Amino acid sequence: MKKISFVAVALATSMAVFAQNQQPKLRTDMTVTTRFGIKGGVNLDKLHADGYPSSANFDSKMKTAFNGGVFANIPISTNFRFQPEVVYSNQGGKNSVNTAIPTGTVTTRYKSELNYINVPLMFQLQSTTGVFVELGPQFGYLLSAKNKSTDGADTEVDIKNQLEKWDVAAAGGIGYLSRIGLGINARYNYGFTNILDKDYSGYTSGTELKNRVYQIGLFYQFGAAK
Repeated sequence: MKKISFVAVALATSMAVFAQNQQPKLRTDMTVTTRFGIKGGVNLDKLHADGYPSSANFDSKMKTAFNGGVFANIPISTNFRFQPEVVYSNQGGKNSVNTAIPTGTVTTRYKSELNYINVPLMFQLQSTTGVFVELGPQFGYLLSAKNKSTDGADTEVDIKNQLEKWDVAAAGGIGYLSRIGLGINARYNYGFTNILDKDYSGYTSGTELKNRVYQIGLFYQFGAAK
């Protein structure tokens, strides 16, 4: 009787293992291989100002914009990865500034639309669960720059000649990568460069503007589901 019971248990166990092996895999393993991908999301951006006189009362509030680009995720070790990116990013802010006139001051309100091609070079530490943290430098090239009035007047001024072409920032964030290659991340870009061109004739000595950008978005790594 004991032998029959043992054989029955062994047979049942073998059938269960076989059935489990025959089940289709819904997710792939986290393989350590280079993957290419696309990304896109929302920017919450503003300009950080220094050196403006108190009478100017310069203020910049966040505006909503977008970003999108491509990347390569390159493994250095099992949990450490390098991710260079090329990203189009709309930055700037909703600004206001006071201008002195003979009868007092006039407040001008406008939205700065600064369009960059950014190249973040991110170093990622990723857990086996797919959660990762990232940090790295970012280099940006200014494509176009305009100030658009928000006072009701439909006016637009090209200010590209007033700004520096290059921008340097530090970027850091967190994210999650699923086993099918779809992920989500949040990142903060802290600009170091004074984007005001000191060679511009209208530049006021000592004034500075720097980019500050929060980013929330989705990304997809090709080949993860194979």
